[in-house]
Amino acid sequence: MRSVLYLGVEGVLLSRPSHHIPRYRVENPFQVSEPGLLPSITRLVAGLPDLSVVLNSWLVVDLGYRRLVQLLPEELASRTIGATTPGNRMHRKAVERQTRVDLLRADIRRRSPWQLTIVDASRSAIPCEYASRAVLIPELSPPLIDKASKEIAQLLTSEITSVDAVE
Repeated sequence: MRSVLYLGVEGVLLSRPSHHIPRYRVENPFQVSEPGLLPSITRLVAGLPDLSVVLNSWLVVDLGYRRLVQLLPEELASRTIGATTPGNRMHRKAVERQTRVDLLRADIRRRSPWQLTIVDASRSAIPCEYASRAVLIPELSPPLIDKASKEIAQLLTSEITSVDAVE
């Protein structure tokens, strides 16, 4: 598997956490929230042809995988190959028994990317063994967006030959 960007949506692409977005009532959460890092990440992804994106978000469960991907800009949507959570509301209770960090670990093991980058707003969603390959987004103020964009670009273009080198 090629390089993978594991991307949190709430607090990264959207300025609001998922619990502030009304479930099942929002047609497009990107309309009720500031765009966050969405423009920066879209530009970065567009410039890296070997990069795939995997969504790590409860919005996948709430909105459905296909629907969430359709709401993303084309450059980002076309690179999105999956999610760490199933996009089916009927499975919500089973998925909620697992933490996002455990779902992410399982997805990394399953996909075995040769390079990975994790971007998330929740420290608890980032596996400690991959902390060196992660960018934590504590808030989305303009100075932090610029700093985070630079950190993400650096990780996405850094030389690492295997995920095993991170473990």
